[in-house]
Amino acid sequence: MTALHTTDDLLRAARDNQEFREAFRREILTDDLLNLPRRFEDFASETSKNINALTVSVADNSRNIEALTLSVAELTQDVTRMSISHRAEHDSFHRFRGSYAIDAARNNKRNIVGLFADARGVNRFRLKTLTEEECDDLYDDNFDAIALLHTEGNVSRTFPEGDIIAEASHRRSRDTIFYIAVEASYTVNADDVSRATDHAKILRKVSGYEAFAVVAGVEVNPRIGELYRQRIISDLTEYLESDRDDVAYWFRLTDHSLEPAAPR
Repeated sequence: MTALHTTDDLLRAARDNQEFREAFRREILTDDLLNLPRRFEDFASETSKNINALTVSVADNSRNIEALTLSVAELTQDVTRMSISHRAEHDSFHRFRGSYAIDAARNNKRNIVGLFADARGVNRFRLKTLTEEECDDLYDDNFDAIALLHTEGNVSRTFPEGDIIAEASHRRSRDTIFYIAVEASYTVNADDVSRATDHAKILRKVSGYEAFAVVAGVEVNPRIGELYRQRIISDLTEYLESDRDDVAYWFRLTDHSLEPAAPR
């Protein structure tokens, strides 16, 4: 047996004798440390499997997200198409209600004029509604004077197409008393106010008589804005006493008045 006296003797013996080296290693190292390389290989193998499974899961999730993205895009397109369709239907219904509002205002034009006639102390009057051709001629004959007015819209187009442009006159003498300019919508909006007041300005300028701006509707658009809301006056006395030329009297229509006449 080789005698071991120093540390160098021990290391030399471990290097030269494998059996001694293995026995010496088992004495120095614990089983856990000896088994660590194998356990690390097992851990690495299991970790690799988990990573592969996670990669597959991430890939599946990516495909699911792509499918969901496509689904959301298709849903967005469907909602957009529905919105466009709804808007078209809303616009059509708005025009439909607007047409009935114009008809209702025209059916009530004598009542509208009667309010202003009563306020002027006139019991009997003649009512003449100007045709589009007559409005065109009136505009053309007074083009230069009208051009000097402060108007808000394209009056060369809107004036001849006004919903109601009418003259009230004395029955016997046929002398003009006043004019009215009426714009009608189911929901009174800013354009109605602008057109009615523009047309009344034109009538005052070219005739020399008073002209009243009237908006006829069931309700006022809640989104009309405060500036335009202040230009709508629902009290006739307040309107007549106003010295502003940019305000309009609101003649209230009812839903009942918009119903079509019963077939005969």
